[in-house]
Amino acid sequence: MSSLLLINPNFERKINGQTPLNLAYLAAAIEAFVPVRIFDLNVRSFVELEKILSEFCPTHVGITSYTPNNISAKATLKQIHDQYPQVITISGGPHESYRGHITRKMYPWIDHVVTDRKGENALVEIMTGKNMRVDWRTIFPAYHLLDMNEPSYRFDQHLFEGKSMVQYMSSRGCNMRCLFCGTEDYIPLKVPVVVEHLKKIADLGYEAFFFNDVNFISSARRTAELSRQIVANGLNFLEWGCQTALVKEVTDEVLELMVVAGCSYITFSLENLSPDALRKIGKRIDPEYVTAKALFAKEIGMKIGVYVMFGVHNNEEEDWYWAKKTLDRIGEIKPDYVSYSILADYPSSNPNLPYETEEFGTEPVWQFFDEGRAYHPYTTVGYAEKLKTEIEKRHRFWPGIRKF
Repeated sequence: MSSLLLINPNFERKINGQTPLNLAYLAAAIEAFVPVRIFDLNVRSFVELEKILSEFCPTHVGITSYTPNNISAKATLKQIHDQYPQVITISGGPHESYRGHITRKMYPWIDHVVTDRKGENALVEIMTGKNMRVDWRTIFPAYHLLDMNEPSYRFDQHLFEGKSMVQYMSSRGCNMRCLFCGTEDYIPLKVPVVVEHLKKIADLGYEAFFFNDVNFISSARRTAELSRQIVANGLNFLEWGCQTALVKEVTDEVLELMVVAGCSYITFSLENLSPDALRKIGKRIDPEYVTAKALFAKEIGMKIGVYVMFGVHNNEEEDWYWAKKTLDRIGEIKPDYVSYSILADYPSSNPNLPYETEEFGTEPVWQFFDEGRAYHPYTTVGYAEKLKTEIEKRHRFWPGIRKF
């Protein structure tokens, strides 16, 4: 009988709470057909991987590849292939969606390269030999295949004050179409489906959850209706948080409804105060509007986070000017958390870089930024160090603000 081991490879980045949620959804789609396990190399060792390979004896091993860790992901899969040549190898994930054709040429020993963004359909066909369509909207994550007591699986261990929590997605993709991001088309779950899933989360004994949607408040109307239904179904005892790139339809009333429904935390995309930078990355937000709503969210008792991006201008002097202006704004907002990133090139925006042969951004300074190791087209190591020094200097005067 076929069996599957799904591996989350090591992905060095500073942002907390990286539950391998994608694998939990894939496992949920396939476990009705074959035995499946999930192994996370971010929290477990290669020695433990050897043990599960020898004890579970999977017929198939699949790994998910992100561009910054693509080379290490392939090395892990190659090690398994060489030691267990009878095991069928599968490579999927965001990187393969854009570079799968390159993977097939460079790594001919990989048996299956999944480029379909709806990876659950391809995986079911590989494992069963049957072309069966799986509706993602019917899948509830296989949390039982993960050690949900793992501290790093909390979005931030201080966020919900130690409550047991999970990450959950009420939509797939994003409707913003930012130029630096390769996220697929936006597919929201219907509100009644989300409510039923939240009931399951409550039944499992969890006290809090984080909406891992790329842009949770993509529709103010849907957000308001979901908030009302959470209250109507008595689920607002669950504490929750989300992340969003604000649309103008988000009013103070919508935020107040969210609080009543149990929302205690929002991360807002502020990115950069520079209008040119926002145009360059295709980010359709108004920093002044974001600032106003972030401050209002604080007023009504929410914790807030802010996403920031530097290295957008190809002129360092100009970028430094706007970086300091943006940091000034953070000092005014005084969020609870800040995530600092530097603009990076991925295959979605620059398909011609040699991602399979070159380790991008291996210098330690990149690990300070949440984007992790990647190719940063307009940022030198020296400029990254300059940004890091400025951020750390300011954080000494912002004792209440945590860096993700």
